Amino acid sequence: MPLTRSTSAAALCLLLGATAAGAQGANGPLFPRRAWRQVALGFAASIAAHEAAHIATSYAVGAHPHFGLTKGRPTVYSGIDPDVDPDKQAAFSSAGLIAQSLLGETLLDVPRATRSPFARGMVLGGVATSLFYITLGRNGAVSDVNLTARYSSLSKDQVTLVVGGVALVHAARLSARGHELRVAALPGRDGRLVVRGTIATP
Repeated sequence: MPLTRSTSAAALCLLLGATAAGAQGANGPLFPRRAWRQVALGFAASIAAHEAAHIATSYAVGAHPHFGLTKGRPTVYSGIDPDVDPDKQAAFSSAGLIAQSLLGETLLDVPRATRSPFARGMVLGGVATSLFYITLGRNGAVSDVNLTARYSSLSKDQVTLVVGGVALVHAARLSARGHELRVAALPGRDGRLVVRGTIATP
C-alpha cells in the first residue's frame, strides 16, 4: 500500500478543510483556526495508525513486511503470497482502513472526546483516507479497496459501499458533535431496506 496515496489524501483533505475552517458544528467551529496544528497532528496520527495496522497484520499472519518502490512511490509490501494465502492478503490489505474506522468509532463514542482538536483530526484522517480509496485510489494496482476485493469474497462495489458508508457516518457524527445522531435501518413495505436518520439533543 503506497504511503504516497495516504499522503495525497491528507493533503487533499487539509486543503478542503482549510476552506471550511469557519464551518459551524453543534458546539462552534469544528476546526478553529488556532487549533489547526493539533488537527494536523491528529490527522497524521491517523495515517500512521493506518500504516502500522498493515505492518502489524503482516507480522500477525506470520509474514515479513518490507518497503520498496512501486513506479517510484514508497510502498509497504505484505510479504504474503496472495495466490497461496489470499485470506491473509485480504486481511493485510483491509487492515489500515479497518484500524482507522475503529479508531474513529471509538473517539466518536467516548463522551466529549471530540472536543479535542487532535481527536477531531484523527477522525478526519480516517474519513479522508476512506474517501480517497473509494474515489481516486479505488482502482490502483496497490489500492487497499482493489486488493481487498480481489482476495476476499466481497466485490469492489461492496467494499466501496462499506468503506464509504462508514466514512460518511463518521463525517456526519463529527459535524453533529454535541447532538445525538440516530440512524435506523428498517425493512420497507416493498421489501427494500429503508434508512432514516435524525439529530436530537441528548
